[in-house]
Amino acid sequence: MTMPKFEPITKMLVLDEAERELVFNLQKPLYSADQLTEAYEAGKRDAIPEGWALVPKEPTEEMLRAPWLNIDELTSFKLKTSHSYYKAMLAAAPKGEV
Repeated sequence: MTMPKFEPITKMLVLDEAERELVFNLQKPLYSADQLTEAYEAGKRDAIPEGWALVPKEPTEEMLRAPWLNIDELTSFKLKTSHSYYKAMLAAAPKGEV
């Protein structure tokens, strides 16, 4: 393999004021760290609307057991509603950060 020949630099690139300003501005970050952090936190906060919950696609074992854990002798099986099962499953869903 033959190495390419490199020629020495004989010309210097001279920028006028407008070009220097453009190069300088391209090196600046578009947003400050505080602005990026604020946007990230706002995205996490607004990711799940109020009154909604993020739950697994498939229920966990704990979620499936939850509706049956609080059935006592006074509560008839027929009096348990789908809504109460659902609420128990949501309460047992794993909690994690968005």
